[in-house]
Amino acid sequence: MIALVAVIVVQVVLIAGLVWEQRRRRRTDAALRESEVRFRHMANDTPVMVWTATPDTLVDYCNPTVLEFTGLSLEQLLGEGWLGHLHPEDVESVQSIYIRTFEGRVPFQLEYRLRRADGVYRWILDSGVPRFAPDGTFAGYIGSALDITERKAMEQALVDRQAELREAYERNRDLAGRLIDAQEMERTRIARDLHDDLSQQLAALAILTSNLKRDVARSGSAVEVDRAFGTLMERITAAAQNVRNLSHELHPSVLEHAGLGAALQRLCSDIEQRHRLKVVCRAPEDIQGLTLDVALSLFRVAQEALTNAVRHAKAVTILVELVATPDSLQLDVIDDGIGFVPADLSEHGLGLRSIDERVRLNKGEVRLNSQPGTGTSVRVRFPRRPLVHEQTL
Repeated sequence: MIALVAVIVVQVVLIAGLVWEQRRRRRTDAALRESEVRFRHMANDTPVMVWTATPDTLVDYCNPTVLEFTGLSLEQLLGEGWLGHLHPEDVESVQSIYIRTFEGRVPFQLEYRLRRADGVYRWILDSGVPRFAPDGTFAGYIGSALDITERKAMEQALVDRQAELREAYERNRDLAGRLIDAQEMERTRIARDLHDDLSQQLAALAILTSNLKRDVARSGSAVEVDRAFGTLMERITAAAQNVRNLSHELHPSVLEHAGLGAALQRLCSDIEQRHRLKVVCRAPEDIQGLTLDVALSLFRVAQEALTNAVRHAKAVTILVELVATPDSLQLDVIDDGIGFVPADLSEHGLGLRSIDERVRLNKGEVRLNSQPGTGTSVRVRFPRRPLVHEQTL
């Protein structure tokens, strides 16, 4: 009797549990249906293209915005029908990413071209996220799509513009390089003419004047005549020296014959004597594997920096130091002058732009440090690069 009662009790409990589970499922199904209805109402009213897909990747819903955009019926888009309206070049990549994300159940974003109702392909940004039932079961995907054709056109226009700017930059850079080369060739020609022609003429004139002075002195001319001839000789000698200095500035022949170190020493010595200030030069005599273009750039940078220090900085002492390592060449020109604000290049701008252009053309770096009252330092660094059919010093 007791066993029978127990069996009846168990049956009653099981029946009650089944009834409760059925009611819970009905409530859950009703909630899901209600949620689905709310979702459909919202999706139908939104201007964004919205779609859903089942766990087996097949599209089972598209909102009216999708239908209006494509000009197709819902039946034509369901399942895999939507793939037939993609640009042929995009189908394979879209399918690959689409299937892979379903397998991984991870969010995704796709860009592809979709044919609009008027037959024009438009760029679409499609975003999808996985859906899960209340019990954690994978329920498929929900996604939204936006027409981004105008944005893509702007991006492409920006890319094209950047390409045009890079091309213009390279043209300007090439032009700047050719201008500098032409400048150097013209300087070489002028230097040669000054040295071979004008300088020789002035030297000959000095000799003739000296002879004339001697002849006049022998004839017993007055002291004033002797003094006048002496002044004339001094001026002619000074003119000849100025021509030689100009020749060296225009084209430093010592750079080719003795190397960069000797050329810098000569330059610093000339500046020191001419302007009566102290110029300390530290440069190695022999630098292996130094190309002529880099050597000339370093020399011109030193020349320009020294000129700025003399003309503008009112410096008393200037240090010129060249350091060569296996990886780089570094030139420092440091003065103890009045300094300036680097942003204000009204006086120094042309010279500094010339330095910057020369350094940039040879793939180097230039750094300028200056403050009012603290002097100025110019540092130029060139990476050592392999020699490829280049003339070396």
